[in-house]
Amino acid sequence: MPAALIALNLFLVRNFLTGEYFEIARQSIEGAFIALARWYAGGRSPFGWLPEWYCGNPFRFSYPPLLHYWIGKSVAILPGVSPAHHYHFWTGVFYSLGPVTAYWLLVRLTGRRWVAFLTSAGYSFLCPAAVVNTMGSGSAGVVVPFRFEAMYAYGEGPHTAALTLLPVALLLLLGYLERGAFHRLFVAALALAAVPLTNWLGGFALLLTATTLVAVRLAAGGRETLRRAAAAAGFAYLLAAFWITPEFAYLQGRNSSILSGTTYGLFQAATVAGYAAACVVIVLWLGKKPGGWRLAWLLMWCLGFALLVFARPLWEKDLLTNGERYVPELELGLWLLAAETGIRLWRRGPATRVACLAVILGFLVPGAWASRQFFWTPPGWPERLNRLGDTPEYRVADWLGRHAAHSRVFLRGGYLFWLSAWTNVQAVDGGASQGLVNKLLFGASYGITWSEKPATAKDRERARLWLDALGADYVVVSKPESREIYHDFIDPDKFDSWEKVYDSGAGEVIYRVPRRNPGIVQVIADPGPCAGRGAGEPGLAELAACTGTFRSFDRERPALTWQDNTRLEVNASTRAEEVVLLQVTHHPSWRAFEGLRELPVERTAVGHMVVRPAGPGHHRILLEFRSLAGERFGRWVSVLALAGGMGLAAADRIRRRGAGKRPGTRPAVFQ
Repeated sequence: MPAALIALNLFLVRNFLTGEYFEIARQSIEGAFIALARWYAGGRSPFGWLPEWYCGNPFRFSYPPLLHYWIGKSVAILPGVSPAHHYHFWTGVFYSLGPVTAYWLLVRLTGRRWVAFLTSAGYSFLCPAAVVNTMGSGSAGVVVPFRFEAMYAYGEGPHTAALTLLPVALLLLLGYLERGAFHRLFVAALALAAVPLTNWLGGFALLLTATTLVAVRLAAGGRETLRRAAAAAGFAYLLAAFWITPEFAYLQGRNSSILSGTTYGLFQAATVAGYAAACVVIVLWLGKKPGGWRLAWLLMWCLGFALLVFARPLWEKDLLTNGERYVPELELGLWLLAAETGIRLWRRGPATRVACLAVILGFLVPGAWASRQFFWTPPGWPERLNRLGDTPEYRVADWLGRHAAHSRVFLRGGYLFWLSAWTNVQAVDGGASQGLVNKLLFGASYGITWSEKPATAKDRERARLWLDALGADYVVVSKPESREIYHDFIDPDKFDSWEKVYDSGAGEVIYRVPRRNPGIVQVIADPGPCAGRGAGEPGLAELAACTGTFRSFDRERPALTWQDNTRLEVNASTRAEEVVLLQVTHHPSWRAFEGLRELPVERTAVGHMVVRPAGPGHHRILLEFRSLAGERFGRWVSVLALAGGMGLAAADRIRRRGAGKRPGTRPAVFQ
């Protein structure tokens, strides 16, 4: 049966599996994920620096690593196949495994393989969430599973992969809660760690579903269940500590709130309290009944994700940042709940069995027929992009890759998502802002793109000052006739007085930013107005004062060379009372050296770095990105936890076999 489910889903997504680019993906973040896989394939250190995004940012803050690292290794093994092909193939495979992992969980819960198979088959090509999804499911209508639309239309391959791992983690956690043993603890912890290391949304989904699972099992297992749950959670964090550090978790929460504008107050507190009270009522009502814990758990699962998804449509408030993106988790929960409810109704007698069959046939058959336009009809869906060179995203990336490979550029929307999929051009913004260190970039992007319409001289000067302060030599703008989707600039004609270096003739225009000194290395006065004054956003007067101190290159031009993504070299000449400004994001991990002497590295008002040389003259400065002690400690903790866990798990299995332990029978809790 699992093989049949895999075959069915591989057939359903056959066009996605074998496609390189898709028309609808131009609007999505998919290009950024392809870029991450490409960089992993190139051998970059995941604990180094990422100079291409956000004026530089720690690589490990870009995104949870598992899926992209896996695809990157696939690219390295088969470099003749494009990273986009690799990305679509592996995300399609993970998608196809989703119903299989749901099947395994259902078999464990219900003990009925045919029920699990029919439910997983329905989960493969129908969307029960569409019955109540007041937002609709976008371009695919209301039939196709939302998880497929999340993957192909929104580029959420990592979210889809995490959703595939979620039932595995819950299944293994359930096995450990019921039967104990260290080897079960180890494999459960591995699965629990793998979900957030693939996608943050999946990590929160795991938190909600695992917490409610433990809650319903407390009624039967008591303190032992709580102890085992704490052990599994703690062990899972030890395994994930190499990547999920407190700083990374903090940045995720801070930046998500900034991006969404979500503020947490009385509404969120009251809703969470109401949900907790409803969970208590459900557990007290069903928890002690034979098999009632399954129904209780699935009811809490569906209620929790329904509140997240429908909070904004119903109450115009967000319960959680990105709450509307949990439709795939709600979809999975509804299918599991349908299976459990169907079994209970089936047991009631012939009449209810006829009703169950009628519901199944009445839902699956019309649904399969309605989905034929997406899954069954050649040439398939989604529509492939056969002429990549005709897209505005590729035209702009191609020009920048050929003419601005060593410059920094400001661009937004689809240009930004796809620039790094094909080039290593550095950008002011990036593809995954949840891990952004320098939060001033949020305000800077707004200051550059926003203006009156038509733009005033003040709007133009504000944008110029920000671009100069952030080291941007070029800015990309979409005119009204461009096919680029987002059109972020309020007035696309704002920069028409600047030098136009590229005009596609189809609405894509690149301007050269009027700067005294191009590049991201400047020599400035010391002390100067560029010095940092706390974390607040600098005003226009401060930006003007800072950029006004940039020295003209009437002598040797400063040069910056990236040796790899952990080291960079700067060659610059300074006079007395001058310092070197690197328009690269400041982070405590950066250390600067001139010869054997360590130089101080300070933060500027816009979050960049100032290095103080030993004195006037020519300087060869080496900067190294070195992990902080806490980060190195986290990596060692994960290595020791993995190695120790493997050894102890193997020893536990050998000991149990030696003691004559037979495989346990099915616990009474499943009866």
